[in-house]
Amino acid sequence: GVVNATKINATEFEERYKRAEELYRQRGYPMSDMLRQDIRESLWNEYVDEAIMTERYENLGIQVSDRELSDILYGENPPQDLRQQFTDPNTGQYDANAAYQQIQALRKQKSTPQYASFFNQYIPAIEKSRQKEKYISLLGTSVYVPKWLVEKMCADNSLRSSISYVNIPYSTVSDSAVKISDEDVKAFISKHPDE
Repeated sequence: GVVNATKINATEFEERYKRAEELYRQRGYPMSDMLRQDIRESLWNEYVDEAIMTERYENLGIQVSDRELSDILYGENPPQDLRQQFTDPNTGQYDANAAYQQIQALRKQKSTPQYASFFNQYIPAIEKSRQKEKYISLLGTSVYVPKWLVEKMCADNSLRSSISYVNIPYSTVSDSAVKISDEDVKAFISKHPDE
C-alpha cells in the first residue's frame, strides 16, 4: 500500500503482524478470525497514522526529550505494563528504581532479542503515543468557542419539532401502473445531458 506518498512494504507489514499476533498469544488471547482482522486493521492504522502525523510533528516541533521519556518510564504514571512488572508486592507501589536498573541492564545486552524489542519497538511506541498526546492537547487548547455560540448551540439543540409526512415506497407501485413514453425519456435526456 501507499499512504501519503510513503510506500508500505508488504514483507515488513507481515513481520510486524506476526509479532503482534504472537504478543496477543503470549498474553493469553484466543486467536480468532475477528481478532486477526482487528490486529491487521490496527496495524494498518498505525502505518497510516505514522505516515501522516510524522510530518506534522516535525513541522510543529513536537518531540519527546530524553528527560521526558525518563519521566514517562520512571515517574508517577508509568506505562501499565511497566507498572505491573515493577510493582512491589508488599507495598503495592511502583518501584521506579527497580525498573531503572532492569532497563539499564537491558541496555548493556545489545545483541539480545529483548533489547531489540524494548529499544526498537517499545520505546518508539511510547514516544509516538506521547507525541500524539501533545498534538491533541495542542489542538484542544487552541480552540475557542465564544459563550454566545455555546448558548445558541444549547438552545438550538433543545428545540423540538413535530412533523407529519407520508411515505409511499417505490416498491409498492407496480410497474404496470406507470407508463413512460419515448417522449418522456427524450425530454429527460435533453434536460440532463451531463447525466
